[in-house]
Amino acid sequence: MKPHFRRYSPLAALILLLALLNITKFSVNANFSITEIKAVAELSFPDNDGKPSDWIEITNTGDSSASLEGHFLTNNANDLTRWKFPAINLRKGESIIVFASAKNRINPDEPLHASFTLDRKGDYLALIAPDGLSVVSGFDDGYPEQYSGSSYGYGTSGLVNREILVSSESKVKYKIPTDDSLGQSWLFASPDFDDSTWTEVDHPVGFESNGGTLEPLIKTNISADMKRVNASGYFRFPFNFNATDRRIVSAQLAVSIDDGYVAYLNGDKVSELNVPIPVLFDSRATASRLDRLVVAAPQIEDVSSKAGVIKEGANVLAVQAMNRSSGGSDFVIGVELIAEVQDTSGGVQYGFFKESTPGKPNGIIYNKPPDEVSFSKGSQLFEDNFELTLSTETPGAVIRYTTDLSLPSNEFGSESELYTGPISITSSTQIRAQAFLPGSLDGPVSTKTFLKMSGSVPNFTSNLPIIVMSTLGKGAPPESGSTARKDAYIFFFEPDPETGRTSLKQEPQVVTRSGIRKRGSSSSGWPKYGMSFETWNEGDDLDNNIKPFGFAREADWIFNSRYQFDRALIRNPLIYEISRNAGRYAARSKFVELYNDVSGSGLNDADYFGVYSLMEKIETDPNRVEIDRLMPWDNEGDELTGGYIFKRDRNDAGSPPTYSVRGAGGSLIPHDPGGREVSAKQKTYIQNYLNDMNTALLNRPSGINPSTGLHFSDYMDVDSFIDHQWLNTLAMNVDWGRLSAYYHKDKLGKVNAGPIWDFDRNMGSEDGRDANPRTWDGSGDSSKTWYDGRYPWFGNLIGPSSNPASAHYPDVRQRHTDRWFELRRTAFSTENIHGIIDRMAGEIEEAQARSFAKWTSVRPNGGTYADRSLRGWEAEISHIKGWMKTRVEWIDSQYAKYAPPEFSQPGGIVNDGVELTMISQNGQVYYTTDGSDPRLEGGVVSPKAIPFQGGPIDTELINADSSCRYFVPSGDSLGLNWVKADFDDSGWEVGKNGLGYETPNGPLIPYVLTNTFELMRSPGRASSIYIRYEFDFENIENVNSLILRAVIDDGFAAFLNGERVATFQAPDELSYDSRASGSRLDSLVIRESSWPSFDLASRKDLLKKGKNVLAIQAMNTSAGGSDFVFSGRLDVNHTVTSEPFILGDSAVVTARAYDGELWSAPSKETFVIVDAAINDKNLVVSEFMYRPSQETDEEEALGYTDRDDFEFIELLNIGNKPISLLGSSFTDGVDFDFENASKSIVQSGERV
Repeated sequence: MKPHFRRYSPLAALILLLALLNITKFSVNANFSITEIKAVAELSFPDNDGKPSDWIEITNTGDSSASLEGHFLTNNANDLTRWKFPAINLRKGESIIVFASAKNRINPDEPLHASFTLDRKGDYLALIAPDGLSVVSGFDDGYPEQYSGSSYGYGTSGLVNREILVSSESKVKYKIPTDDSLGQSWLFASPDFDDSTWTEVDHPVGFESNGGTLEPLIKTNISADMKRVNASGYFRFPFNFNATDRRIVSAQLAVSIDDGYVAYLNGDKVSELNVPIPVLFDSRATASRLDRLVVAAPQIEDVSSKAGVIKEGANVLAVQAMNRSSGGSDFVIGVELIAEVQDTSGGVQYGFFKESTPGKPNGIIYNKPPDEVSFSKGSQLFEDNFELTLSTETPGAVIRYTTDLSLPSNEFGSESELYTGPISITSSTQIRAQAFLPGSLDGPVSTKTFLKMSGSVPNFTSNLPIIVMSTLGKGAPPESGSTARKDAYIFFFEPDPETGRTSLKQEPQVVTRSGIRKRGSSSSGWPKYGMSFETWNEGDDLDNNIKPFGFAREADWIFNSRYQFDRALIRNPLIYEISRNAGRYAARSKFVELYNDVSGSGLNDADYFGVYSLMEKIETDPNRVEIDRLMPWDNEGDELTGGYIFKRDRNDAGSPPTYSVRGAGGSLIPHDPGGREVSAKQKTYIQNYLNDMNTALLNRPSGINPSTGLHFSDYMDVDSFIDHQWLNTLAMNVDWGRLSAYYHKDKLGKVNAGPIWDFDRNMGSEDGRDANPRTWDGSGDSSKTWYDGRYPWFGNLIGPSSNPASAHYPDVRQRHTDRWFELRRTAFSTENIHGIIDRMAGEIEEAQARSFAKWTSVRPNGGTYADRSLRGWEAEISHIKGWMKTRVEWIDSQYAKYAPPEFSQPGGIVNDGVELTMISQNGQVYYTTDGSDPRLEGGVVSPKAIPFQGGPIDTELINADSSCRYFVPSGDSLGLNWVKADFDDSGWEVGKNGLGYETPNGPLIPYVLTNTFELMRSPGRASSIYIRYEFDFENIENVNSLILRAVIDDGFAAFLNGERVATFQAPDELSYDSRASGSRLDSLVIRESSWPSFDLASRKDLLKKGKNVLAIQAMNTSAGGSDFVFSGRLDVNHTVTSEPFILGDSAVVTARAYDGELWSAPSKETFVIVDAAINDKNLVVSEFMYRPSQETDEEEALGYTDRDDFEFIELLNIGNKPISLLGSSFTDGVDFDFENASKSIVQSGERV
């Protein structure tokens, strides 16, 4: 690419050069001047990388070619040689642009880039001679503050005033031609044409019937000369112009015409309407005009491009005006020619240009803009009418304003209302005002909005913030499928800190213009619709970053409505907070009550829209999705590699281009930047990247892309995908993965899943597919937890089913399992989830009643998991709590065999020699003491891992050989006292386990070890028998399972230490002669797989150290049954430990259980021996580097291209003993945890 040169026309260049030579003070024999600068970078003139950039224009003001080689540019008076020019030659009058981009490029065959940027607030700037000392051109006191849309430099100075060259008071000379004898001679000014014989009259001229529409316009009736003579007339409007030290900047021609005309300035055609080709002396207009349009306003034509033909002295505006026919009933012609004329007596000076002029001759300079307009009242809601005054501190400035939401104008023919005194505000009104001063840039636009309240609105208060939005009569927002936004004004009110109440009578915290649009797909048609909105500046539709209610400053926001599916009104804010608790960004939100005025008739009760959530929109931002922004010019190198946010979803409004990626389940939608903003190179890059990632993911079992040699984990942040899956699975989001599924990628970074978005159809919502929390997948077409072909990445990564053995990548599946237990201790704990729900419910408890009173067709109705004593919205909240509790407990049950080992001692600061034991019911415990994982990749036991002796064992508490005491009751005198552990059974019979009777050679004989035939079959005896088993057990704290089984014909009820714990074919209400409710086939009785089995682990709290009693009431179906047997079994699985591990040094202990196939999740605790704990007596921050100097060439060559790489903090052990940094972290200013640091022990006097 060649350098950016610009060449003036010879005349323009000569004028500029002569002027510059007269006004520039040179310290040397200078040939160059700084002629224009741009300090507010804009894309209207990008650099060669496509980026907006500041720039400096240098012009050769000498009388011959000259070289810039060795000259310097600087923005620092103390560093005059800051940036040096290469060998560049400029011809006389030639200019070059140097981009002030800080890119420091000096190749003379490419555009030049200085090593600094320009400060828009004003700064020193100079061109320095090769001696490094002499100022060739510059700003002695620095250039002034700069403004958007303008530049600064040398140009013609002087005020510009409006001058009427031909007015409605001017005379006109006319002639109605009867032939073409005049040709075109009449078009020229005197003395070139003599019009002394023409008729001179006042204008407008024409004719009209009495009382006709045009009659008020006409000053001179020319019916007698023109009507039925010729459809055309010649009309000359002579005028004089003084061109001395003056020039015409612009000109406009206003024509009142019925029906057509062609106009000439000194013989040059400047304007026409409804004229034939060719134009003859008797031409007729080609179309007629409605009289009401003629009267309403003249035709305005910009004739600035022809203003150069206006000369010193005599000039003429010549018009051939035409009627539709020579006999037309009416006709009129009237003109005004108005020019903006600049006083050029001041010559060429520094000043502002309204438009930057790189590549063009510099034009008129202007002074800085007048001050903004001040309002006597700020934007507010009001009840009583008032007078509004406007003012500006700039002397001589005029104020113009609008009330129709448009921008004020000072342009001829479209001037806005001129402010002359107080404005009466009697209804909802928006005032947009701007100050104008001749010879100055236009002042900034100020916008204030006043909404009149009626009904009960003035007295409305809430414990929530209140937002009022109004389109000021412009109607409802456009639909979600639209690409347009509607102008609106938004007021943000927050609770008074003293009363805790928000009132619309108080001052709003934030007010702003905005652009709104409905949002949502299936939800966009709801009467309580959601909206997205951008906050805009007062003077344009560019972003105005706001900071309402403690949010981080931004300009893109969401009004989340919640109507049909989420009648608790909290599902989105709830899961977003849980996500943030889990360390994954999700949109922050704030409950508000919303007024939505689209009628413009004032703010009334009908405008109340209920409870909404104000939410952050997903976009690139340091406080939202924290990745570097991808700009349109980021098309090469590292800049191309990141800044992408995209999603799996329905396409956006207008169907912008999408990403076509293999394995994504469908097209991916560019989100930020959007599909129309992504360049071709950016699209190609991200598509190729994602395709390469998918290739690696599908290349099982290695997971390596054979073309690139990279593993899928080099492309994707695996942990983010795991968290994303768990967050959606936790809530059973029926749309996850295929709708509103976001991803993002930073520069030089990996693809991350998230943030999560759109969670109204989950947690047992009105959708219905998410009703059952005790299953992995919702019903119908719900998204699947494990593998779903609509979004295959997750299933291919984590595993296609709930069985870990099916996972393609076992190490990933282990991380997935580990993460569940980690989240259950923190973000997913029932305590945390219920705490968030309770807090959010407390916030909206008052407002929800008003909201549902507004929207009566979607009343809250609770749900399956609600407290049955509750109704309405309270039941909705209770239902979510119950659903979530059931959900996490069900997932816990699916992961019980992966539960981490339990430590006998929590981590923290401990005494030397503390004893630690580790128990697990899921296998042998392995542990490490250096923070490393006992499990290596592939599931191998780490060589650093130490087996902890002990673990789960099985013990038979009651077996086939156990003894028991038994009694056959004949009455109910014992009640249930006999089941208690301390019951005195010394008078009962003693027998061996296996009580009953059987016919000779019957199948039950092997199990009948104590024959009870005589007792149970004797006359008067019952069909039940009481049995008591006594057993001893000590390890009651470490019971993993407690299994009761029985050989039974026919039923029984079991009691453990007096409490009923199991029932099989027995009635709920027992008596001494209870009978079994069903009989059993003997073949089932003796088949072990058919023995009734009960896990009593949930009742293990009934166990006591030492003596315990299992009491059984065994039953036959009748007292006269032919056979009967009961033989009980009670087995316990419990964890036993051997010698404890003794902590002698600080350590990070990590333990897992391993059963030979599966590993449990880890337990990890940091133990710091008390003498090694850090405190303010033994550790100090001894040095830190906050702002390193720019990296050197040598450092850059080694890959250190960011000065932040050299920031550091130095710590010093000032104590006399070694200290441990384990368990320590920086919490403010720096994000760093020492737990996994390469160095944790700091010796006395050592620095790290």
